[in-house]
Amino acid sequence: MNDQTVDALIVATLGTLGVPTQNLVYTGTADDYINYRLLEQKDTNPADDEPTATEYVFMANIISRHRHKELTRQARKALRAAGFYGIETTAELYENDTGRYHSVIQFNFLEED
Repeated sequence: MNDQTVDALIVATLGTLGVPTQNLVYTGTADDYINYRLLEQKDTNPADDEPTATEYVFMANIISRHRHKELTRQARKALRAAGFYGIETTAELYENDTGRYHSVIQFNFLEED
């Protein structure tokens, strides 16, 4: 697996929520959507001074007019079922300028070499 494959897993996993999911910037017009980004990618699990895995840390923004709590719960559950871990909801906001709620989830994925 590589970072593009991990991206595909994120899109497939969060896509089960029935809302558009895109990396970095959502350019559509849906009231509810998710965008995500890579925060960190690092070698880990050293054996004989060589890394044996890659850890990815991602952040997802769940944007919704009325369903942000429901979508956040569903996203956390779907990510966990797909093998992501360290799943944290790190913020919950209301954006006056867009009239949308915004939840932020951070999650990790470990790719064994």
